[in-house]
Amino acid sequence: MKSWIKAHPLIAFYLLAFAISWLGWGTQAAYARGWFPFDSFLFTLLGGTGPTLAAVMVLMLTEGKDSPRELFRALVKWSGAGWLAVALLSPLALALVAWALEPLLGGPQLALAAMPWGAMLGFLPMMFL
Repeated sequence: MKSWIKAHPLIAFYLLAFAISWLGWGTQAAYARGWFPFDSFLFTLLGGTGPTLAAVMVLMLTEGKDSPRELFRALVKWSGAGWLAVALLSPLALALVAWALEPLLGGPQLALAAMPWGAMLGFLPMMFL
């Protein structure tokens, strides 16, 4: 298996990314249809971080166990507080724009308190990865 992944790293990455992501999302879909007994935020996290986990796994198998360090080096390299603010505030801004546009596009006007703020905060770790 390791030699096949070394010979086909891009195919291995895509297969692993889809498999890991859909392991999380598929479980949630099965729960929504009553085919799985419970749901957890961890399934959402697994689905969202599937490509990251796949990249780490393929890098470790093809380049060695220290290679993911290079992949994540950009995460700790600060390029300015402005870009950090953009990264952290963009999801909030997009949610507020969607909230404002909803009634203009024929949907109901939701109260700001009804917005899924907790779910949005839960997606922050996935956005960073």
